[in-house]
Amino acid sequence: MTDVPQLLAGVPLFAEFAPDELAAICDCGEERAYTKGEVLWDASEPGDELVIVVEGELAVWGVGGIVARLGPGNAVGEIALLLDEPRSARVSATRRTRALVLGRADFDRFVRTDPRAILSMTAMLSRRLELTTRRHVAGRGSLVVAVTARPGQLGATLVSTALRVLLGRDFDVDVQAVDLGAERDLTPDSFPQWVEKLCVDAPVLILDAPARARVDPRLLLECADVVVDIAGDAAAPLASPEPHTRVLRVANAYTAPRARPSHSDADHFVVPHDTELALLDVAGAVRRLVDDRWRPMSRVIGRLARTIEGRVVGVALGAGAAFGLAHIGVLRVLDDAGIPIDVVAGSSIGAVIGTGYAAGATGAELEAIAYERSSFARLVGTVDVALTGDGLIAGRRLLSYLRPFLFGARDFDDCVLPMRTVASDLTHGEAVAIGEGSVELAVRASIAMPPVLTPVLVDGRTLVDGGIANPVPCNVVRDLGADVVIAVEVIPRLDADATTVLTRLSRGLNRINPLAYLSGRVDSQNVIDTIMNAFHLVEFELSTYQARNADIVVRPELPSHTWIEFYRAPELVAGGVAAGRDSLPQVRSVLAERVAAARPVA
Repeated sequence: MTDVPQLLAGVPLFAEFAPDELAAICDCGEERAYTKGEVLWDASEPGDELVIVVEGELAVWGVGGIVARLGPGNAVGEIALLLDEPRSARVSATRRTRALVLGRADFDRFVRTDPRAILSMTAMLSRRLELTTRRHVAGRGSLVVAVTARPGQLGATLVSTALRVLLGRDFDVDVQAVDLGAERDLTPDSFPQWVEKLCVDAPVLILDAPARARVDPRLLLECADVVVDIAGDAAAPLASPEPHTRVLRVANAYTAPRARPSHSDADHFVVPHDTELALLDVAGAVRRLVDDRWRPMSRVIGRLARTIEGRVVGVALGAGAAFGLAHIGVLRVLDDAGIPIDVVAGSSIGAVIGTGYAAGATGAELEAIAYERSSFARLVGTVDVALTGDGLIAGRRLLSYLRPFLFGARDFDDCVLPMRTVASDLTHGEAVAIGEGSVELAVRASIAMPPVLTPVLVDGRTLVDGGIANPVPCNVVRDLGADVVIAVEVIPRLDADATTVLTRLSRGLNRINPLAYLSGRVDSQNVIDTIMNAFHLVEFELSTYQARNADIVVRPELPSHTWIEFYRAPELVAGGVAAGRDSLPQVRSVLAERVAAARPVA
């Protein structure tokens, strides 16, 4: 049991009070217990109590979610009492909490009229204002993660052990893991107190609850901050009635071979079967997972850990035709720097490169493909004239040219990472994020720049280039669960001195065409260039606006290049490499801030 007077001595508000004064405050105060999820008060309610946390944790809510976490020794409610104003925010218990509550009369007696308390409160409010200005949220007192498996499902111990290693490494704290299957003396009544006792000395606690443990999931939902639920194909989701418990659903492809990633739920994971790891013991398999981050299973388990940490990284790869080869350079730099990419969305050429990366290709492998495809003769060979009247080029040969970038993915289920391909629906006037079905069909729709390429007709929709409606799909990446969004905006400002091979050819023909001289159009652009530059101008402005929704924006410098120059891949990739390297300090800084904000402070 916590020594309340001693705890009060550590509260800044009462730091200068003598022991007998602290004992008097304890005698006047009322001890209360709050259940997990219980709301102490809402904004605008009367402010008539000061609450001092003795055990557990409270959360203060703002417009965007939790803005402060208050563990033992923290007080809340003093501002409303001091100013005689209503509550300014909702406060709720994130776990079972015991608190000492002072009413208005006792607050006036011990705090309002005491210069020591007023001075301490002034310093406390100044610190709180500083943290609010910096948008800093104090880390939780401890983090409890429960990994449970439904009957017949395997993998709880492998997942919990991997999470213990990954969370300990990323948070730089000691992680305690407990096998609930070996705990025989726990009862539903004693379980919550047992967990709270473990949390006193464990910043991160992992409860390994394999199917043999037979622990009531309701107990885990009550006591854990995150529940990792390993379920089968047809199992109903483990719904959490607790507002402070997040449920992450995991399907083990070994015991649930028909499991497929959810196309709408960012909290759903499918762990692929790995024959090599299946032959190892748990410790050996976890070492292999941690050491080889490119294994498909490693990428899924890593994303699961980063979801718990609140630092899932997503990339939004923008439209831009050949400029989009710079995406490869950015991805290569992030790979080399060890920056994990967890979710991907792309428009137009960004959809092509993004699909390959999500399918398992590294930036270096995509770079090799770009170099192999970097040929003017190959590019000319992509032209197949359309006979349907809704575009100049049918696109079959172009898709064949781009197919190696897809890295063998035929269906979105083949992707290792969650991926969305963005197209524009001309029938309904909206952007469409495609995440299921044929990868090639989705990519073909996303690159269908009218009237050069024929549109794709699917389910009554007329789908064309994604860059028209959403050239840098940051919002799609957020919807996939990204906490940190890196936008790669490759469309540069139009360069008057940069001309494409099409315009140079057109101008050459004009010089032997008398009509071109009579009309004053010897130096006019090719009609396709005119169309592409018109879209270029609009997409540049729109992508610059949309990129503001990202945490980091990478803008490769691509002077003297044009939209058609897929045959200059080395230079375009190099532009992405340079921009990626310039962005690394900001990327590392943002990720470090996310880890610091989520790191348990117990």
